Parts: sequence; structure tokens; C-alpha cells
Amino acid sequence: MRIRKNAADRRDEVIDATLRLASDVGPERITTDAIAKAVGLSQAAVFRHFPHKEDIWAAVLDWLRARFAERWAGMAAGETSPERRLRAIVRGQLEFIRANPGLPMILMSRELHTRSELLRAGIAGLMEMFHRHLAGVLEEGKRNGEFAADLDVPRAANVVIALIQGLALRWSLSGRAFDIVSEGERALDLALAGMASRSRN
Repeated sequence: MRIRKNAADRRDEVIDATLRLASDVGPERITTDAIAKAVGLSQAAVFRHFPHKEDIWAAVLDWLRARFAERWAGMAAGETSPERRLRAIVRGQLEFIRANPGLPMILMSRELHTRSELLRAGIAGLMEMFHRHLAGVLEEGKRNGEFAADLDVPRAANVVIALIQGLALRWSLSGRAFDIVSEGERALDLALAGMASRSRN
């Protein structure tokens, strides 16, 4: 006997299928028909859960926002040093990208940025949330002497984000030809060397 899935489960399946298709064909080529086939539903059934395609992307961004926050908190749990927390957060972000290879294409999709102000604002909001989180850790490290007393915290947070975004783009364009996590950790070593307190050098 077939078990009828509830609306929340179906929504989660649509989000998961959208993320997988973003990796396989790119965000611009995803259609509601392709999503429906990936989930095993009719298009009409998909539209019952998401009246418009934009609603699917909004749900994907909401899902990403929640997963990011969980990972940032979870990866840094138990780490008392701001530098160690920063390393854990960056590693967690790169591991999440490795597990969800369509993510860089979603966040950098020109079509998603220009199609809807709501989606553009949602993606910008994700970036701003990450920036605030990184800046908080960097500011704490600056106060306790792990990072340089003259560290420009907002710019330092931008450097870390640029490191992750640049790696993610290069990883995607290379066909995922290298280990994004280990490569990211090496790049972060260089960035942190420039941020370290002079007394620790």
C-alpha cells in the first residue's frame, strides 16, 4: 500500500530535487516539469505546494538559511578559541558546498539575481548573515589578542567570504577536480597569517 506523504515531506522533496537539478543542469535550465519528474509528481501536484516557480526558489533559500545557521553553530560548538571557531565555520561551509554542488551555481546565478527582487534580496541576505557571523568571531579574536589590534573586521570577513566563493567557483568550473575542503584550509592558513596578532608571529 502506498503511503501518502504529508505536505511538509513533499515540499522537502521538491527542495532536494531542485538542489540536485541545479548541480546537474544549472539553475537557469530547471523547469517545474523537470522538478516534478525528479520527485515523481505531476506538475499540478508541484503547483499545489508551490503556486509559482519563484516560490520554489524562495523555499530553497529558506532551507539554505536554516541549514547554514545550524552548521555554523554546530561546527563551532565546543571551540573556545575564535580562530578555531573561524576554521570550523569555514570548513563546515566548504563541506556543505561539497555535499551540495549545485549551491555555488544557485548563489551565483545571474538569472536568479535578475528575475526577482525577492530572490536577489534573499541571496544577498544569506551573504549578509554569513558576513555578520564571521565578523562577530573576528571581532572576538581581535579583542582577546588572537587577531591584530588594527584588524579591519568587516574587510577581514569579506576576505574570508571571497576565499570561499572563489574556491567554490573554481571547484565548479574544474568539474570538482580537487578537494575543496583541504584546498580551502590551506588558503585560510594564508589569510589568517595576515590577520594574526603581531605578538603571535
